[in-house]
Amino acid sequence: MKKLLSLSLLLTFTLSLTACSSNSWQADVSYLKPEQIEKANQKIEENLELLKEDFQNPEAYFQLGFYYQTLGDYKEAEKNYLKSLELNDQFTTPYNNLAAIYEEVGETQLAADAITKLYTLSPPSILEAVNDAVRIHLANKDPDSAEKLLTNFTLSIPVENRPEFQSFISEQYETIRNYRQK
Repeated sequence: MKKLLSLSLLLTFTLSLTACSSNSWQADVSYLKPEQIEKANQKIEENLELLKEDFQNPEAYFQLGFYYQTLGDYKEAEKNYLKSLELNDQFTTPYNNLAAIYEEVGETQLAADAITKLYTLSPPSILEAVNDAVRIHLANKDPDSAEKLLTNFTLSIPVENRPEFQSFISEQYETIRNYRQK
């Protein structure tokens, strides 16, 4: 599950950084190859078929959300991620993907709420995830939540013998301090 979450974090934030302009619920996916679009559409059809057999399958709704997000249809992605969470609110990956979508479309409060829920259920284990969470909270003008998340992360891992973590954490605290001084 951690591997899936890490992969999803990376893919989602990569897509969100390149996919579309701010405040648009439809991303520009012209960079996708025709075979990628075909595969995403095929996966959508497969998951729709799964839902005909079991309409309460949170994984199928998640997969629909993922492939709609891949195709740049953020409204459909959001709808399916929310349905997935309605069926299983402990399923963490949809929160990550929702945070990326909300950040991309300029809904920073929703992004902050989603990332907070994600890290409440599954504390981050990779530095990129923490960096993204701090960035989202600061974009939402909430340095206290950014600092709390960073503190919880720091307490959850042994950093004494990991200089890269010590450096990263110091940089994040500095970012928060600079934000507060603006």
